[in-house]
Amino acid sequence: MNPIVITVVLTAKPGRRDELLTAFGALCDAAEGESGTIVFAVHTVDDDPDRVVCYEVYRDRDALSEHQRSEAVATMVTALAALIAGPPSISYLSPVRVKGIPALTEP
Repeated sequence: MNPIVITVVLTAKPGRRDELLTAFGALCDAAEGESGTIVFAVHTVDDDPDRVVCYEVYRDRDALSEHQRSEAVATMVTALAALIAGPPSISYLSPVRVKGIPALTEP
């Protein structure tokens, strides 16, 4: 198994952070039903209230592709245009040491 780990950092337009978080609700709900989505977490940044960080773990590339093709992602991408101040920063991560996420700790 080759899990895929991604972070996405977005900056909400001034005064739009709560709308951005609300928009993530449907995407989080959809991710709950995706068997290959191991973690889908949305965070706010304590010292930068307009910044939102998503941490995502997928079972493998096929699971990520399934997620990316979902109607919920398409809806979110459309919503983002009005809610974020610029393009998101997306990073693909290679776990080195992990505690608490079995898919990343199994040999």
